[in-house]
Amino acid sequence: MLLAILRGEYHLRGLSNRLLQRVRTGKRGGQISRVLKRLRLHGLIKQIAHTYKYYVTALGQRALLAALKLKELLILPTLMAPASSPKISAPSCAAFSR
Repeated sequence: MLLAILRGEYHLRGLSNRLLQRVRTGKRGGQISRVLKRLRLHGLIKQIAHTYKYYVTALGQRALLAALKLKELLILPTLMAPASSPKISAPSCAAFSR
């Protein structure tokens, strides 16, 4: 969804629910509406007056790019790394003996 919102064509025309439905074929209109509402409430996108279109704010661009970089550089490589069995130590009994 982040890549779809940051597409360059939306910077010129604005993005709408219908345009995002064409890009994200697995999502329904109601699902995209909820995502757009969350982004709008956090100030990452702003509605163009008297239309159903939105544009990405400067804060939104920085936040969405940071989230995309975080996903690509940290989260995905961590998930792709071979799984090693983590050693989980049991908490000491003294902490629970009250």
